[in-house]
Amino acid sequence: MRGGDQAAVFSRKPSITGRKIRFALVGCGRISPKHFEAIEAHAKAAELVAVADIDPAALERAVAATGAKGFASLEALLAGSDPDLVILATPSGLHAPQATLVAEAGRHVMTEKPMATRWQDGKAMVQACDEAGIHLFVVKQNRRNPTLQLLRRAIEADRRDPVLRVYGWSRPTLSIGAKTDLPEAVHARCAASGVEVVRRATGGGCVLHDGDVTYSVIAPEAGRSVLAAYRWVAQGLIAGLGLLGLEAAVAEHQTLGRPLDCFRAATGADLQVGGRKVCGSAQVRRQGWFLQHGSIPVPDIRAKTASLLGGEVDDSSTCLEESLGRRRPGSSADEVERALVAGFARAWGREPGRRRPQAREWALAEEIEEGARGGVAAQPGAR
Repeated sequence: MRGGDQAAVFSRKPSITGRKIRFALVGCGRISPKHFEAIEAHAKAAELVAVADIDPAALERAVAATGAKGFASLEALLAGSDPDLVILATPSGLHAPQATLVAEAGRHVMTEKPMATRWQDGKAMVQACDEAGIHLFVVKQNRRNPTLQLLRRAIEADRRDPVLRVYGWSRPTLSIGAKTDLPEAVHARCAASGVEVVRRATGGGCVLHDGDVTYSVIAPEAGRSVLAAYRWVAQGLIAGLGLLGLEAAVAEHQTLGRPLDCFRAATGADLQVGGRKVCGSAQVRRQGWFLQHGSIPVPDIRAKTASLLGGEVDDSSTCLEESLGRRRPGSSADEVERALVAGFARAWGREPGRRRPQAREWALAEEIEEGARGGVAAQPGAR
């Protein structure tokens, strides 16, 4: 940074007033429709004037969907259109040189996450935009994820007691990890099957929610490491499954690799019955608190999961109907939910304060979900 230029770099950039902001987008892949929808939602103040992609088929689809002018490269787009801001929805390794090119053309830059794959590339992007006197925006829509918003409100209210939620999904839904790149073919199969796709705030693979019981725990870290927090929550899960007659244990022999199907891999965060995975969990941390949630399949949905994700039916996991079949035929999701609540009460040594969500909480959830539809939404329905 040249010392004499520092004030200019951080000075307020000129505002665009009296007309619509002109957007262009490069990279017409799976995330591009979200940007198109967001621009359309603000049509009074924004318009899409150009799109670009090196794949002729993807470019043709984007032009047909938006009516914007199409270009075969970023260079051609910059030469043949007049956007105020260029959205980079290209592979992350391309963001640095493309951002520099856009900045040199005097256009503002918005880049999908991750901003860059190397620290020096991220710094170069910032420097190029600063020196060109334009804005650099990085997409961070996970801040609006419904679960993280509720966690933030718990932190701000200084509520120190752990909160347990046990719930089901009102319609079949495939939840995917925060960093999972879902193939277009899976998106298409889900759409054809009437299965919604949502992205979780936590990591991991894909989980089909269709008759399962889902739990979540929000609690202070209280000095617990990630693994210690998993073990603490596992005590309640193991106790609850024990009330159903199942002997569950933390997975000891962990599976290598990261398959698309979450239940094909067992980690130290997961529970097994008879050596087969029965509960998958994931965790995220914010400001001294953690959110952990997971899924326990009740009916056998392994074949349906395989049909959506592709590949063979998983035989390394199990479900409660299979595990309980000989002992407690016809176990319902409601019975499982009651057992889990009782199990956590036993593990934590106190009866929980029980209540259903209040009207204002449903309204808040709906408000957060509505605001997240342009990016990532993951609000389950009530059973």
